[in-house]
Amino acid sequence: MHGLIEYFTNISTQERSLMLIGGLVFLLTIETLIPQYQMKYQKLKHGTTNILFTLITLVINLFGAILIVKAVKFNEINNFGVLNMLSFPIWLSVPIGLAIMDLIGAWLIHWLEHTVRWMWRFHLIHHTDPYVDATTGLRHHPGENIFRLSFTILAIMISGASLGLVMMYQTISVFFAHLTHANIKIPFSINKVPLYSRESLSP
Repeated sequence: MHGLIEYFTNISTQERSLMLIGGLVFLLTIETLIPQYQMKYQKLKHGTTNILFTLITLVINLFGAILIVKAVKFNEINNFGVLNMLSFPIWLSVPIGLAIMDLIGAWLIHWLEHTVRWMWRFHLIHHTDPYVDATTGLRHHPGENIFRLSFTILAIMISGASLGLVMMYQTISVFFAHLTHANIKIPFSINKVPLYSRESLSP
């Protein structure tokens, strides 16, 4: 587990980009081969449109990376956050840190976007995708990215997550954002298992 955290602490931009792009390409391939729904649309054009939303927010993400590093450094210097204040073995601190970051940085902000009317106006772009596929997870208003960045930093402060744990969480989170939207036919025996879905919320 220590080795995994160390890997994500020092992961290069090229390696992380390969993971993120590779995961998206993999899911796009699978949903092309075994789609849940047969949708007649221009997949490349649709995907390009959704990817453009991510490119537009690139500046926000770059600025956000600086703030994330500063939050991690603050926790380290001041021994701040749950993982720093309490002593957990590494095998337990990793899932606890991931759970706290997902609860605050993903679930809580998503719940607020569905509950607070003016926030819903930003999140609405994500839900107006006419063809939901793996690229839909990229379809977010730039303003929504600011919301999510703010709550990600809050999650880091509360959890006390290290840089390696933050990078691990963000990599996993992006992959599952694609997976939960992918148009993939899943066997009924697996699909019937009740799992939490971020998209089950309603405005």
